[in-house]
Amino acid sequence: MVKFRIIESQDFEQTVDLCSNLFVNNEPITKSLQINYQEFRQLAEAYLRKAIVDRLSIVATEDNGIIVGFVISEHLMTIPPYIQEISHKFAAIQKLSQELKYSYFDKYQYYYWELFQTLHIFLLGVKDEYKNQKIATNLIRENLRLAKLNYFSVAISELTGIASQNLFRKIGFQEQVTLSYDSYIFKGEKIFSSIKESTSCKLMSYRI
Repeated sequence: MVKFRIIESQDFEQTVDLCSNLFVNNEPITKSLQINYQEFRQLAEAYLRKAIVDRLSIVATEDNGIIVGFVISEHLMTIPPYIQEISHKFAAIQKLSQELKYSYFDKYQYYYWELFQTLHIFLLGVKDEYKNQKIATNLIRENLRLAKLNYFSVAISELTGIASQNLFRKIGFQEQVTLSYDSYIFKGEKIFSSIKESTSCKLMSYRI
């Protein structure tokens, strides 16, 4: 039976490995930028260390302790973890994420205080062999429950693929900002135009 709990230090290696493998092989933007396992792992390690300290993230485990899914979240206004050596390939992702968030900030400038009560759902994944068992749905629901206990009022996430967008939409997240892959320009280049499995990245929000 799959169980859900707050991520702990003993989950670090399994979760980093699962996260890196899933994003390198399945996530549209990571694939389009040809980010490899080791490059993504540098990012995952930094955010997982932070997640263990923050205690705002959830893992799904089998009875034997095997990690089969995760959702890594953080306080929106927190300082990003320091990453000593990160591939230049992530620059385009960082810019896209910043543009989505700034557009969201502008849209809700009269509710600026709420940004300090906002959970940022950053990374979500489930082992391929455990797909279609509602594990991702339950991870998000458990994460929202945890967020409520920690006095968050809003959750947001940048969603890059159709499947994740539909999943969050079914839970009750609402689309706030959309950036099209075909028209997005980074350093004079349509860097995401090769993405075919989805047309856009969406920032979606949920009132807790």
